[in-house]
Amino acid sequence: LQLENGKYLGSNKRSWDANGILVRETEYHNKVFEGWHYHKNYHLTFILQGGNREQRKNKELEALPGEIVFYESGELHRNFNTKHPSRNINIEIETRFFSGYDLDVTSFTAATLNYTNAKFALLKTYHECLTMDEHSQTAIHALLLSLMTSPGKIEKTDSDRKSTRLN
Repeated sequence: LQLENGKYLGSNKRSWDANGILVRETEYHNKVFEGWHYHKNYHLTFILQGGNREQRKNKELEALPGEIVFYESGELHRNFNTKHPSRNINIEIETRFFSGYDLDVTSFTAATLNYTNAKFALLKTYHECLTMDEHSQTAIHALLLSLMTSPGKIEKTDSDRKSTRLN
């Protein structure tokens, strides 16, 4: 199942479009589809409340509050055992954003993402969406560009290391 741009399995409480960056605050109050699916675009999910278990091709992980989950374009996964209520901030990056800044989309991977910086950038992005003034789109683009053009080594917490299990 392919989910369309800006669509997630839960209910989108708030939605913003910042010219190639789609920001969604998504809530889960009831059981949702637990089958395999993928998203057309790259996206980052910041778990604010609740969480779930997730399976991908070669691993299973537990997504807990305070963690970020990275998804490549077209990456098959399935979510299950969602804790209700759950709430996420989803930052979806359309291909036009990458091409608009002459970025190589393949260089943005989970291995190049600095998770500590990403948490700050995603919270700032969400805040910009809540205030949405004439400078917000520029600020949102700058925050996302900083994650893509200044990759750092992965900084995972002990809980991140414990939650990932390779099959």
